[in-house]
Amino acid sequence: MKKITKHFNSLKKTHRDWLILTAIFTFATIVLYSFIWFFMPGKLEVVYQNWDGPVYAVIAKTAYNPQQITNLGWSNFKEPFDYASSFPLYPLFIRIFSFIGLFRAMILVSVLSSLGCIIAFYELVKKYQFSANPLLLSTIFIFLPPRWFISSHIGSSEPLFILFIILSLNYFLGKKYFLSAMFLFFAQLTRSQGILFFAGFGFALLVPIIKNHKLDIYSKFKEFISKFIYYLLGPIALLIVFSLFYIQYGNFFAFFTAMSKWHQMANYPFEVFASYPRQIVPTFWLEDHYWTYFFDVATILLLFRKKLDSLAYIAILYFIPLTFVIHIDISRYNLPLVPLSLIAIDSKASTKLILIATLILLPALLLYSANFMLWNR
Repeated sequence: MKKITKHFNSLKKTHRDWLILTAIFTFATIVLYSFIWFFMPGKLEVVYQNWDGPVYAVIAKTAYNPQQITNLGWSNFKEPFDYASSFPLYPLFIRIFSFIGLFRAMILVSVLSSLGCIIAFYELVKKYQFSANPLLLSTIFIFLPPRWFISSHIGSSEPLFILFIILSLNYFLGKKYFLSAMFLFFAQLTRSQGILFFAGFGFALLVPIIKNHKLDIYSKFKEFISKFIYYLLGPIALLIVFSLFYIQYGNFFAFFTAMSKWHQMANYPFEVFASYPRQIVPTFWLEDHYWTYFFDVATILLLFRKKLDSLAYIAILYFIPLTFVIHIDISRYNLPLVPLSLIAIDSKASTKLILIATLILLPALLLYSANFMLWNR
């Protein structure tokens, strides 16, 4: 009877925390959109026109069809195949809800995905006891980092992608590898970075098996394959996307053709600091890049210190390619590591202090977000 009562009280607390997080997120969303509506020229057009929102709206409306893109009249890119730089699952959800209007559907999917991220993160932290206060840590995740707060309120595939990654991590840590791989499959259909988590999961599975001296080479190989084989769903999702591009563009590698126009990959790590001037990084003021990399390295080291080696290995496999990225918006590319960073820095003292600092700086976050949306169109 005591166990039943304890379980019921725990479930009641979880639902209460879900409601609190939903209320905070909803209030923050209303405040942001209200501020933009009353004080920004163009009102919600500022939100609708934010990159890469219109790109996904075009894909949602045309399904990558070159002729339809050309006839649309408000295409963002010069060439229809340029849209192959973005993956199809987020636009598919936009299309499903487009009966309320294409751009309203775009924002709805982003906002719902973002709220799903917060709830999924709360469940991950609570289930594996990564924090003594998962509610506080999840509240921080609503607002930080600032680039996440922006991405969660514009047309952006990051919230949906990160939602699938968090769910995949949840089942990975629970050793339910098929379910973990299924959510990786959906993540891969959402963003190209899914392949980095495919590699990360493989690395996180492989290292402990190699370290297990009780197993011979054959047994190690057999155990690894038995766990990792499900994650081949990630590359299969990639093949599905590339096949779609072949059907629409006649080019199986249209993604790489589209991305090659932006010259986003460096020849060596951290080349971004020596790359000025470039179209994609039109400034040498890159201290934010340094701090992004600094916090990523700190995240990895803190995860190891907390004995969360599997999460650290996954973070390493995502971080290494990130050091080759040449793009002014590096903080957006870094967003999938944010849940791991929050887990890494959490402690009884730090979580409360970070939340207090976040609340003090909310006016600054509001102004920064609105101004960013105004100009990033």
